[in-house]
Amino acid sequence: MVNLTYLDLHDAQFCGHIPHQLRNLSSLLYLNLEENNGLYIDNLHWMFHLSSMQHLDISHTNHHREVDWLQIVSPLSSLLELILNNCQLDSLTSSVGFVNSTSLRVLDLSENLFNQEIPNWFSNCSTSLLEYLDLRDNSLSRKIPDTLGQLKHLTDLNLSDNSLSGPTPSSLGNLSQMQALLLSVNKLNGTVPKSLGLLSNLFAVSISHTFFTGSLDEAHFSKLGKLKELEISYTPLFFNVNSNWVPPFQLEYVSMIACKIGPNKLYIFTLSMLKSIIIVEM
Repeated sequence: MVNLTYLDLHDAQFCGHIPHQLRNLSSLLYLNLEENNGLYIDNLHWMFHLSSMQHLDISHTNHHREVDWLQIVSPLSSLLELILNNCQLDSLTSSVGFVNSTSLRVLDLSENLFNQEIPNWFSNCSTSLLEYLDLRDNSLSRKIPDTLGQLKHLTDLNLSDNSLSGPTPSSLGNLSQMQALLLSVNKLNGTVPKSLGLLSNLFAVSISHTFFTGSLDEAHFSKLGKLKELEISYTPLFFNVNSNWVPPFQLEYVSMIACKIGPNKLYIFTLSMLKSIIIVEM
């Protein structure tokens, strides 16, 4: 089937070895093998022949034997979406990175076994169309690199459920297209950068279960007119704004469990717009 362009076999309950004969589908644009939990891969070298591939989803398959996955998918310059969720991958080390993937828009590497710092090669995507980066639920450690602030097309960044520590770089305030910033369940500390208040397209912010200190004031929300969801639960943060402050947003969901809230501040959320509110001051 050398002319086949679309192959979707997700959730088909296949098991066993993913056949290397897939390399013969040289016209393939879309391949989805997601949710075939019994499938495994010993290597991905057959993918070198799929140079026209635009969408690749092989989530929930076992790739722990493939140590060169990054070097193999990097040359796929037509790739728009790469989804490798829950594949038991354990290395992000590469001297190449996605240098050649100039069209990459979606990169989902969540729920893997990465136990290292976020590598700087992500900044190589700064000239691409990368819009979605999901690294949640790994064991990523150390600081969030300043270089992530170079991903100027990024709209969704999910780094939650890791072991990231240190301060959040103010360079994230350069991501003017950002809509969702999810940093919850990490060891992040220091103050929340006021540069995040410049992200006028932000829809959702989650920094719950972190060690951020200091206050959140008007400057943190100055340009956030589109903000709908805010989670700051279980942090040492102090939510503190002036009593006459008129927020630029109308929240639909807010969670502030076990954080400090100044007196008489609840009215700022425009309660008539809220669909869910969880506020427990401790």
